[in-house]
Amino acid sequence: MKRTRILIVALYLLSSVSPCVVAQTYRVSGYVIDGATSAGITNIEVQLYYSPLNATTNDQNTLTITNTDSNGDFVFDALPGEAEGHVRILQLPAGYVSPMKETIRLSFLTPTNQIIFRAGPAAALSGTITITNGTTDLTKFTVEVNATEVDAAANGTFLIPELPAYQQTMRLIYQDGFYFDERVVPLPSLTAGVTNNTSISWHKPKNNLTTTGVLRDAQGNILASALIQLLGATTGVFVGMKTDTNGNYAIYDLPNDCYTVRAFAGRYGIEQRLLIVPEGILCLGGDSVGDGIPDTWRRQFFGGTGTTTNSQSCAACD
Repeated sequence: MKRTRILIVALYLLSSVSPCVVAQTYRVSGYVIDGATSAGITNIEVQLYYSPLNATTNDQNTLTITNTDSNGDFVFDALPGEAEGHVRILQLPAGYVSPMKETIRLSFLTPTNQIIFRAGPAAALSGTITITNGTTDLTKFTVEVNATEVDAAANGTFLIPELPAYQQTMRLIYQDGFYFDERVVPLPSLTAGVTNNTSISWHKPKNNLTTTGVLRDAQGNILASALIQLLGATTGVFVGMKTDTNGNYAIYDLPNDCYTVRAFAGRYGIEQRLLIVPEGILCLGGDSVGDGIPDTWRRQFFGGTGTTTNSQSCAACD
């Protein structure tokens, strides 16, 4: 697939943030409903378990708890910043499957996530992953639905024995060493009490090179074995890898979107965060001016934050 007008803002690691950048409010909200009737389920304990991506470390975990109101709504407000984690429900009234879980990722481009839990009776799901343009090791794929992750077999088949019949978010995760690619894929309506069947048609992983480069710190030093992540603002595509011994990275198969770019360096699992928000914005396609910046993000991210292919000054933020 042809990729045009790629813009990376501030991939050089920054020590300060432009005065044009407005402080974000980070928030997770949603509701718990009966999947059949859409009626809210009240007084359900909802847990938010997350790791804040602050400027010093990414190995901190926080648990916050609230309850649904009379309409089944819940909210976790004024969160400290970018974060990754899960919203979980450990117990539901009789007749509903639990636990239930959904992934959250908060970034500068996507500071709010809304989660909808559609509770229901038990259903099972079996399926097959098919590669449309070649062959690959299908055991490197994982399918995630609700609170269950299952690895695909060598022939691409998978089975999830129990999940809520109305919970409709399915993720396909590809992992090859330190390279990963995660995105939401369609899940058809499920029928309770039976094994439902589905199929996932997918392109060969790492098929089309989207962007590549060398990761460096603020002094220009090459960052070897550093973790780089890209999170799509509207697609939710989540892709990343470790740089090689020369600091090289290569990211594949990104759809048109604006991506928050994050970078970490250090021992895997306890890497130190290197960038201060907004560290990097990668924009692919969709702009009327033709400079690589989609119109949606133009005013917010013009200039003032580091290396960019656009020469606009911070006055464009006004």
